[in-house]
Amino acid sequence: EAPLGDAIDGLAGAVEPACRRARSEHLLRWPDDLHGAEAAADAAGLEEAAQILSRVYVEVLDWAVGVLEDRTAAKGRFAPLRRLRARSAVEVPSLVVEELARTAEASEHEAAA
Repeated sequence: EAPLGDAIDGLAGAVEPACRRARSEHLLRWPDDLHGAEAAADAAGLEEAAQILSRVYVEVLDWAVGVLEDRTAAKGRFAPLRRLRARSAVEVPSLVVEELARTAEASEHEAAA
């Protein structure tokens, strides 16, 4: 719970630099376009937040699967969980997979530049 809370609490602090960078870059190209700079900052902030939340989602999902596997390995009162686990497969939603793939691709392009 603590790592999840920390990630959510730190979201604004992590998003702000992306917003400032996008605003500055936009104003360098179009110095008089304040509305465009704010729109660019908003878009960059949303993108950064989506990337962070996608990573947190996968981490929480991984943790939850681990807890489920640990409990299904136990005997006794968790027997119904073993039957449930045997029938289900945990998959990361395609939206999260796509976001993480896009993030990795963008990071590769930045590293190459």
